[in-house]
Amino acid sequence: MRLVTPADPAHRAGIVCVAPPDPEATSARLKAAGISHSQREGAMRLAIHCFTTKADLEHALAVMAAR
Repeated sequence: MRLVTPADPAHRAGIVCVAPPDPEATSARLKAAGISHSQREGAMRLAIHCFTTKADLEHALAVMAAR
């Protein structure tokens, strides 16, 4: 999985985009798990907010990593 979000802190926002090897399957898994996201240009866009917990992030990463 490739990080699409800019590495430069000056160009970051509260949105994280990652490009998984199989965007369609990854999006389907996220949707089935009830994880809000959008699929754009082969990347998964996740909006991280102050109420997003570490457990939420770990769960999203595990769902994206599953095959």
